[in-house]
Amino acid sequence: MREQQVNKDATIYNYRLLKRLRYPMMYTYVYIGLLGALYAADLFRMDPVRLPACFAFVAASHYGVIRLLFIMKEERAPQAWSLHLRLPWVCLIPDNYYSLNKLAKLHQQLFWVPMILLTCLYPWVSSLTMLYLLVSHLWLALPRILVFYLFRKHIQSALIKISAQDTSCYAQ
Repeated sequence: MREQQVNKDATIYNYRLLKRLRYPMMYTYVYIGLLGALYAADLFRMDPVRLPACFAFVAASHYGVIRLLFIMKEERAPQAWSLHLRLPWVCLIPDNYYSLNKLAKLHQQLFWVPMILLTCLYPWVSSLTMLYLLVSHLWLALPRILVFYLFRKHIQSALIKISAQDTSCYAQ
């Protein structure tokens, strides 16, 4: 076997896997089924537009809040981030390794800022719409909060890598 030559200016990163969280499809189907049951209840009330509209509004506000918070904290737009549309990360996420502590703080603020924005909308929207906005926000945020809860032991010094199949927590 021939050994590969490594450039002397190359940076080599060694990461040690601390914890990996896989996404079982059964849980995803059950979680999506809860939203489907709520939508079915809407269909019986002849109100098929309200839940998808609230869900789209909350998802768009999550995207905007993440970009805004990132720009305010890092003083630049997120460049190596992409929009991910699979549970538990239905939001803007980093493509590469990222500090778990920074991401947890960002998502903690992402949880509270839309809640405050929703309370500001309370005088102008109906109670049912407010409930759907709240349910949509919680439906999107709770899986991510669960991931951070499961990685809480490593939150100060770990890096996180998010893929379509799992979320991994690494030590550098």
